[in-house]
Amino acid sequence: MDQPHDEPVPLVKNIVALCLVLVLAETFDETGFVSDLSRQGLVGFANLIGLASLDRGYEIVMGSLVVPWTDDCSGINSLILLGALSLWINRNNPFSIFAVTRLLLVLPLAVLVNILRVASIAAYRYVYYPEWETPQLHYFIGFFWLLPCLPLLVKDFNQKPLGFWVNTLYLSTLLSLLAPLMANPGGIIVVICALLIMFQNGYQPLQGTRRLLVVPWIIAGIAIAVSVSESLWIPWLLLAPSFVNINQFKTFSAYPVLAGTVTLITLNSDAQIVVCGFIAVHLIVLFLKNNQPSTPIDPEPNIPRGLAAGITLLLAFPFVLPSLVERDHKFTPPPMGVLAKKVEFNSYEIKVPGQAADIASFWYGPFGDGRHHSLISCMEFRGVTLTRHEEHESVYTGDDKWMVEYFIYEGELIDNYYSYLLASVFSFGDPGVHLILEVPEDEMTPAYFQQESIALAQQVALLHEQREARLNRTETLVVSK
Repeated sequence: MDQPHDEPVPLVKNIVALCLVLVLAETFDETGFVSDLSRQGLVGFANLIGLASLDRGYEIVMGSLVVPWTDDCSGINSLILLGALSLWINRNNPFSIFAVTRLLLVLPLAVLVNILRVASIAAYRYVYYPEWETPQLHYFIGFFWLLPCLPLLVKDFNQKPLGFWVNTLYLSTLLSLLAPLMANPGGIIVVICALLIMFQNGYQPLQGTRRLLVVPWIIAGIAIAVSVSESLWIPWLLLAPSFVNINQFKTFSAYPVLAGTVTLITLNSDAQIVVCGFIAVHLIVLFLKNNQPSTPIDPEPNIPRGLAAGITLLLAFPFVLPSLVERDHKFTPPPMGVLAKKVEFNSYEIKVPGQAADIASFWYGPFGDGRHHSLISCMEFRGVTLTRHEEHESVYTGDDKWMVEYFIYEGELIDNYYSYLLASVFSFGDPGVHLILEVPEDEMTPAYFQQESIALAQQVALLHEQREARLNRTETLVVSK
């Protein structure tokens, strides 16, 4: 029989349980066990439906479609999501053989969810070739296939009230956005901060004037989508009026922890140190408060069906809105004076006069999904994991190459992704141009490559600025006539 639901859940129990899930996931990640099962299962499924497929380890060939196999495809994120959900959903149930069985069920479910997720992405790429899906669509597809698994992780799921499922949906949404961040710089800090805030949240009926808070919250969600400020979706969810436990913010340390859920902040190494300090302080504060949340949350409140449907729609904002407000940016080819070979839409391999033959450089104009992503994310998307060089921070290494990135934004050349994000975080205009340069590691030292790449980027930026100035003068003359 379940324990009373009005009893607060000990902090230690939840932290230990989540740590065990993360350790288990890390173990499987190191061995490649889940990744191998997912690849083999996907190839077997494709062959079963008559689509000739081949597993090459680093990629899967499905007919005429080649799907790079990255860490994101390995199934570890699905394992973490389902493991955390299983522990959270059954947190008030006593230890039993059925509880252990449900937890063990997470592994085959994670493999199945991952196969269906990657198959769905592959189908999208096949239908809409040569376009690539947005990161938001990635998250939504994973979230979609996660939902059918929830009843299998819940005892007597058909007897659970709507409030239980609304709380579970809220947790699932947050975890779906958090799991892909773990491999990013500062991602672990974002996850820890979000879990510390989320731990004390839960659905609470809004009373009186608190209902009015829903309006600015909805407006803020629309603004996040329109401005393509993806890093704000997690704090937006954590501050949802129907779920946030405002009592936890009576402690000052909760505010820096909330700020630590913004990836734009945790990308900065100095900010990481500060946020980690406040995480330690916040944990101490929680332990001193009798090791319990400040206000117990009823995990199974009664909710009208219409209200539950409305909350479900609002929780889908991070997945749906970015696609609805997707903007088509102007076509931006390389400027005159640059030799360019088109690679795909608005993307070119370029050469400038005097460029070393060993250096390859690429020009990426705006895409429909808004702001450019970092070099690390772009390469991860293509199956290559980059690491930053210890002595030259702007140089990355991976796939036996040195790589650097630059951005041309509003006439300025920016040499790092963090500064580009700061400059464009609330921009509703053109996201600029992304320059990526690479060279084989055995052809140049990282120091010489960095020196050459800066000169090349400056030359390209100057030519681009001159082209934009000519276009502006032409437009001015047309208007004046």
